[in-house]
Amino acid sequence: MEDNFKKTIEILTDINELIKKKKQIEVVSKSELDDKIDNLDEYSDLLENMTQNIEKLSNSHLYSTDEIRSLLLKLHLNFADYIWHIDEIHDLLKDFIGNFPDSN
Repeated sequence: MEDNFKKTIEILTDINELIKKKKQIEVVSKSELDDKIDNLDEYSDLLENMTQNIEKLSNSHLYSTDEIRSLLLKLHLNFADYIWHIDEIHDLLKDFIGNFPDSN
């Protein structure tokens, strides 16, 4: 999924530059695209953290019930962050479509 996020942002950046050259407008601001690129670093960290939490939970017999509860909460938060990242890319794409210039 991370590669799909990166590729999507790269493509949107390229299209944004193309439209800027042809029509002298940005479909979305460069700062918005840069913000999404910065978020990808956080996404990479999230995936690593999520993998660690899943691995620990797969060995739950090694942990107390309090530790298991804590790990489950961490995994819940990981999934919430995961959904947020998907929503961010999805919102960017919707903005891009909504702001895309007419062919005239």
